[in-house]
Amino acid sequence: MMRVRRDESGLAMVVVLLVTLVLVSLSLVVVQLASHSTTSSSYDQRRLQAVHAAETGINEYLTVLPTTYGPGLCADGLLDPGPISTSPLLEYTLDVELRDGGTTVGCAGYDGRTVDTAIITSTATAGTATANSTAVTRVLREEVTLTPIDGDEMNQVIYATNSVDISGNVDINGSATENDADIYVAGDFAVNNYANVEGSVYAKGNVSLGPACYAGSIYADGNVESNGGSYVNYICNGNTQKPGAVVWDNGYTYTVPADEGGIWARGNITLGNNAYSYGWCTSPGAISVNHCSGFNPTNTNGFPANCPNHLAPGPNQDLNACGINRTPPLVETLPFPSLTYSAADWTADGYAVHNYTTCAAGQSALVAYLTGVNPVPAYGGTPAWTAAEMTGKNVLRITSTPTTPVCAVTLSGISGTLPNDLAVIVDGSFETGDSGGGVQITNSGAETHTFYVIRPPNGTPAINPTPGWNPRTGDASTANCDVTASSATQNGSLAKKDQKYTSKTDMSTINFFSYTPCAIYAFNQNKSGSGQYIAGDTVFIKNSFTLNFNKSDVPGVVPIGYEAAPVYVQELRATP
Repeated sequence: MMRVRRDESGLAMVVVLLVTLVLVSLSLVVVQLASHSTTSSSYDQRRLQAVHAAETGINEYLTVLPTTYGPGLCADGLLDPGPISTSPLLEYTLDVELRDGGTTVGCAGYDGRTVDTAIITSTATAGTATANSTAVTRVLREEVTLTPIDGDEMNQVIYATNSVDISGNVDINGSATENDADIYVAGDFAVNNYANVEGSVYAKGNVSLGPACYAGSIYADGNVESNGGSYVNYICNGNTQKPGAVVWDNGYTYTVPADEGGIWARGNITLGNNAYSYGWCTSPGAISVNHCSGFNPTNTNGFPANCPNHLAPGPNQDLNACGINRTPPLVETLPFPSLTYSAADWTADGYAVHNYTTCAAGQSALVAYLTGVNPVPAYGGTPAWTAAEMTGKNVLRITSTPTTPVCAVTLSGISGTLPNDLAVIVDGSFETGDSGGGVQITNSGAETHTFYVIRPPNGTPAINPTPGWNPRTGDASTANCDVTASSATQNGSLAKKDQKYTSKTDMSTINFFSYTPCAIYAFNQNKSGSGQYIAGDTVFIKNSFTLNFNKSDVPGVVPIGYEAAPVYVQELRATP
């Protein structure tokens, strides 16, 4: 029998090779897992970066909304601002869909109209696609409702680009609960006889306080002066105490205004005898305070014998009694409020628009509406107003053309009622009273109605005042108010775009809004009730005048931006 010989030489090598193969395989698996983990981690990082970039795009858009209106909502630099970073690449682009009452108005061809909704889609990319990496894209969408924001220039009881001149027993009252009858002027402010102002004065020029009471404070880029009889942060009229002002009672109690109260001037402050600032006087220049003038809010040391019924100016009665030598900030420059006329803005607010190309026709329709006497035109036909229009909201648009001279609408010697809101929008001037007698317009119904008198800047010719312009002469490229300064007086001729209310014009029961790029004059026992006066030139008020602040809701006022309220946020898709 043969014996099989077993030779085991080389077996160890085989075993070593098998073990090595297993180890190499395991190593490859580990390397592959590590590579996958690294790739996954890098992807996750880029994914998060893309999401954050998309959020940044939406947030950046929402941030600029309060100061952006019109075509700026679709500005290229806002929608595609360029990369956030280039290494690694991180960028976003926006697509914005705007809506007006349910009608979609995308950025392509957007005409700048007021909108109420924005749908913002932000597409963000993180990284660059290469052989070894993948660019990651994320898309977020947010819908917001938009509420227009008016500029501060529409929050004043009086706005003037040139000057404000007040004299003769004038009351400018705040609303029922606040001292908010603020006055802004891009030039000088002056009171020449008694006035009571339940608000603050903001002047880019000088301020002459005059014999007057100011419930608010005085802010001026120029000098502030008073020859006496001026009271700042103090209420002279009525018994109702309102925030931020001093009100005397039998116990001589008072409230101290906030740190910004008193008189702030970047020029000098000069207070004559019996001129008081119930707050600090702040100026980098000279602060001249005569005896019994000025008030240190920290002082409560009784009353000097020679100044009965007034708070002491301070224990030393020196120039520092109420003075702080420092430079206050500049008074904010408020541009002339932009109020462009568009019939669509008014019809959208429920007004019926009536167009007239002659002054006589427009004036006749206005008298008919106010008096309720609706004449049939001399040539026959239907009356000027239907029964529904006689009680509805109406616009009388009186235009001028190159062949039709700018006209002057005049109301005098009438007594009428205002059954609803009414706007007279005329390219020419508007005047009440004068030689034809007084005008009385009484509110009809429980709701207070508004009478708008507007000379639109986009009328014919267009007039767009800016701070510092000369409305009387203009320049080679700017239309002007077409009248010399010497004739713009109480008894002089009006500019073609001025507005004047004289001879006992009584609108004390209605809300009255007066707006013109030129001047506004109010004389002789006028009672404007509630409302606002906004002029591109001078506001001149004289002789027994009363105006109560009430901010008007005016169709066509161009907002400065929008307030946004979120509706929803969603992620649309992920790539890859």
